[in-house]
Amino acid sequence: MPPSIPHARHPRAIETLFLSVAGVIATIAPLAALLTGRRSFFVWPDAREQTYAWSQKLAQAWHAGYLPLWDANTFSGHTFVGEFQAGVFYPLNWLWLVLFGGSGRLSVASLEALVLLHYFIAAFGMTLLLRHWRLNRLASLTGAIVFATLGSVAMRAAAQANIFYGLCWIPYALMFASRHLQRGRVSDAILAGAIVALQILAGHVQPAYHTIIAIAAMVLSCNWRKFHNWKPACIASLRSGIIMAGALLLLASPQLILSAQYLHDAYRWVGGDAPVSPSNPIPYKIFAFKFIVTPGEWSNLIDPWRFFINDANSLYVGTVTLWLMSWFLIQRTRREAVPAWRDHGPWLVPIACLGLIVTLGHYTFLPVLMRRLPVIGEVRELGRYVILWQLLASVAAACAIQVLCTAYAAGRSREHVRWAIASFAVLLLAYWKYDRSVLSPQALIALTCAAAAAAAWHLFGSGRWAARGGVAALAASAWMFASLSVPNATATPSVEAAFTAADALTDRLAGTYGRERIAFDDSVELPKNYADVHRLQSIGGHAATMYRPYFDFLSRDWSIDGPIYDLLNVRYVLSRKDLDLPLIALDSGSGLRLYRRPTAYSRIFLQSQYNAPPGERGAQFEVLEYKDEVQRFRLHVDRSELAVVSEIAYPGWCARVNGKPVPINNAILGGKPTPLRAVQVQPGDNVIEFRYRPFFYLFFGCS
Repeated sequence: MPPSIPHARHPRAIETLFLSVAGVIATIAPLAALLTGRRSFFVWPDAREQTYAWSQKLAQAWHAGYLPLWDANTFSGHTFVGEFQAGVFYPLNWLWLVLFGGSGRLSVASLEALVLLHYFIAAFGMTLLLRHWRLNRLASLTGAIVFATLGSVAMRAAAQANIFYGLCWIPYALMFASRHLQRGRVSDAILAGAIVALQILAGHVQPAYHTIIAIAAMVLSCNWRKFHNWKPACIASLRSGIIMAGALLLLASPQLILSAQYLHDAYRWVGGDAPVSPSNPIPYKIFAFKFIVTPGEWSNLIDPWRFFINDANSLYVGTVTLWLMSWFLIQRTRREAVPAWRDHGPWLVPIACLGLIVTLGHYTFLPVLMRRLPVIGEVRELGRYVILWQLLASVAAACAIQVLCTAYAAGRSREHVRWAIASFAVLLLAYWKYDRSVLSPQALIALTCAAAAAAAWHLFGSGRWAARGGVAALAASAWMFASLSVPNATATPSVEAAFTAADALTDRLAGTYGRERIAFDDSVELPKNYADVHRLQSIGGHAATMYRPYFDFLSRDWSIDGPIYDLLNVRYVLSRKDLDLPLIALDSGSGLRLYRRPTAYSRIFLQSQYNAPPGERGAQFEVLEYKDEVQRFRLHVDRSELAVVSEIAYPGWCARVNGKPVPINNAILGGKPTPLRAVQVQPGDNVIEFRYRPFFYLFFGCS
C-alpha cells in the first residue's frame, strides 16, 4: 500500500478565485457568441416564459419601490411569491436590480451576465470545497470544471435558471458542513443551513432537497467513523441537523410561509394532461414514467449530442472524466492514497448510486417506495437526481488528478495506461471503418481528447505533466459541451422581440391598467406571461401551479364570449383569427387583431347588476391608485349594497371602506361562489382600499 498523498497547503482566497475563474473561462466556449447574440440562455420555453418575464416584474417593482409579493398582471392577479420560482427573496436578484434595474427593466445582456455569474459561483464553490479537503490546485481546477460546466448543472442554466442558481450553491453547503464536522463550530452548521435556505430563495426546493441528501450522508458517515457506534453517531448527527435545519427554516421562512399558504390550495402541473389537485399525490404514471433517464438514454454518458435526455438531466460529465474516474476507482491503493477520498468517498459513492438508480424511474422498484413517503413523494422528476452523480464525478476526477500529480503515479502509470490507449484506438477505428452513425462528431472528438490525454500520460511519464494533459483534455470536452448548454439563438426570435411583438396594439391599452383586462387567444403565439412585461392585465399566464378556486372558476366556461370572461372584466381579446367581436385595431405586419368585448362587466359592479344588459354592467368608479400590493377606488352608490370587485379574494388581502376595516367575502353570483371580492358599501361616496399584507394577516388578521 502506498503512503498517503500529503495534504495540500491551505489555499489563499485569491488563488482559489483565480482557479475557479480560469476553469470557467477555459470552458465556456460560446461566450463570444453569447455576447454577439448568436447564443443565449433565453431560448428554451421556461427561460423565456418565466425567468425573463418574472425578472421584468421584479424590476418594475424595484423601480416603484416595493417588494412584489402579488402579481396583478397575470391570472387576474395571483401570489407572485407563493410558487417559489420567481425568486422574490433571492439576494442576488436584488443585487442585480440595484446594479441594472434602475429603469424598471432588466436587459437580456444583464440577465445573461447573472447566469454567467452563477457559473463562477459554482466553480468557485467547488474549488473552495476541494481545497478545503486539501486537494492541490490542478485537482481543484478539475473538480470545478466538471461541476460547473458539464452535466446537469450546465444544462440547467438555459433550462430553468432558478434551479441552476440553487445547484450552484451545493459546494458551499457541503464545505460549511464539512468544516462543522472537523471543528465542531456551531457557526459553520448555521452557515451550512443558511446556504440551503439560499437555494430555496433562489427559486426551487429541489436543489435544496438534493443538497440535504448529500449533507445528511456526509454527517452520518463522518460521525460513524468517529464513534463506530450507531447510537452516539445518530445523536451527534441529529444535533448538527437541528442547528442546520433551524438556520434553514429561519432564513427561508418568508418564502416557506407564503408557499405553504398557497400550495395547500393550488393545482400543480406535473407533466400530465390534467393538473394534480392539492389533496392528491402525483400519479404514479407521472412520478415514475415522466422525466426519467431510461436505460437507452445512458448513451448520453458518452454522446450527449446524439443521445439527448429530456429536461436537461444530462449524465455527461466528459469522456476524460469517465476515464479518470475509472482509473482512480478501479484500484484500492489509489483510492486510499487520497485522504479526502478516504473521508468522503464512503458517502459519495452510495448517494451517487442511489441517484442513478432513482433516475431510472419505473425500471426499478424505488419509485413505488418513494412515492409513499411524505415530502419525498412530492419531489417530482426523478431524472433530476443525476446531480448526485455529477457531485461524485467532480470529486472523483479531482482525486484522480491528485494521484496523477504524485511521483507514485508517475512511476506506475505506464503499467496501466496501454489498455486505455488501445481501447480508444479500436473504438475510433471501428467508428471510421464501419458505422459513423454510432457517435456524433463531437463525441468522437471528446474520445480523441481522452485518448490523447492517456497517450500523453504514457509518453511523458511525469505525473504533473500527465495531470496537466488531463485537465487540458477535460477543458476541451467542456468547451464542446457548451454548444449544448448555451443554446443557439438564431433559430428563434430573441426574447426581447417575442415580448414586444404585439406592442403596436397593446400600447394603446396602457391607460386601462387597473380598469380592464385582456385575453390572449391561442393563435397569437405570444409568450404566455406577456402581460408581466407590460402594463397589461390578462386572465392567463404561465406557471407550474394555479390557485385552485380561480382555475375551477375558469373551468366553468373557457369560451371567449362566455359569462366567465365577462365577470373577469375581459374587455379586450388579442387574436390572429376572425372573431365575432368588434374589431378596434389591426396590425397588418404581424397579423394580430385587437377586439373589444362589449358584454364584459366593469372592474367594479354591484351585485344587483349581475345579469343586467351589457350597457348596465358597471358602477361609476374612479381608480385612485393601482399597484400590485395596493388598490384604491372611489365608488358612488345610491343605497347600501355589495360591490363586486373583479380581483381575486386571497388570504392576506385586507379591505377598508372610507377608512374602516370591512371583511372581504367571495362574491356569490347566480347562486354560485366565485373567487371575486365582494365588500359592503354605503350610500354616497365610498373609497375602497385593498392592501396585500400577508405576514401581518397571518399573525393579526386584518384588524
